[in-house]
Amino acid sequence: MKKHKLLNGKAVKQDKFCINAAALQDHLSRQIFKLPKINPKQLSLAQKLGLVPSPPKPLNQEEWQQIEEQSLKREDISNCICPICLEKFRMQQHVILSCSHIYHKACLESFERVSQTKQCPICRRQDYEKKNFMIANKKYKIQAIIKIQALFRSFRCRKRFYERMVQNGYKPENPLLRRKLIFYKMSRISSKMSKTLQHQGSMAQKAINQLGENFIVKQEQMENNLNQIMQLKQNNAMISLQPIEKVDWQSVKKSALDRKDTECTICLQSMVNCKVFLLSCSHMFHANCLCSFERYSMSQVHCCPNCRQPYQKSHFQLQQ
Repeated sequence: MKKHKLLNGKAVKQDKFCINAAALQDHLSRQIFKLPKINPKQLSLAQKLGLVPSPPKPLNQEEWQQIEEQSLKREDISNCICPICLEKFRMQQHVILSCSHIYHKACLESFERVSQTKQCPICRRQDYEKKNFMIANKKYKIQAIIKIQALFRSFRCRKRFYERMVQNGYKPENPLLRRKLIFYKMSRISSKMSKTLQHQGSMAQKAINQLGENFIVKQEQMENNLNQIMQLKQNNAMISLQPIEKVDWQSVKKSALDRKDTECTICLQSMVNCKVFLLSCSHMFHANCLCSFERYSMSQVHCCPNCRQPYQKSHFQLQQ
């Protein structure tokens, strides 16, 4: 019986040893190879058995308040400077750690990514907790507001001072003050000029807009006129002309010579010893004048410039 009990005790010890070894192996493998946990809040088997210290419990609100009060007493929050990049927090996101140190959020993330460890860059505390911290942003806003107010008040004071100097006709002896006063006068003149130019510019813009509207109206009128001209051309093309009878050119020449016209009625120049076209209506014109008249006429049926009758033409030379 005693031997059997001893054997059972050895078996139990061996089982415990195997369980502890497996638990430690699982815990170390998850840390070394960074295997994902099924539930991050759940403890590992080695932590449950007490082989490995369990992580600390998350901080409550009272503890965070104490940490924030501790950080406010140091100079890093009063100067609003990040210990990693040595730049001011301003309006960028920053976090506070459970060790009461404050960093830029981006700086801390890059530090963790490069070092591949989760420890505070100053105190080297591991497995810290972090929380968004906005007090530095509020301080930066307050400082910016104070600066803006100070600049505005100083500007108003200087403006009132220079206005009183100008009203009283004071001429300062100090050359620096005299320059500032002249600069103030010139700035007033330039502001008045800019206002007048803006007013004139608005008036000019109105005139330009009105011209644009008038141009659009005229363009529409021109388009309507062109449409009417095209309709007239189409109507002239549709007109069926009666065939012109054969012309007795001898009688036409005789009537033209009897009229004794020696000047072209288009250009009012002499037609003697020039190329002339004799029309069937007995009117004569320079050849170039008649060709240009036909080229610029709107109707397809050419009419005489004098009597407005359709014609036939033939070459003729007028002699003295």
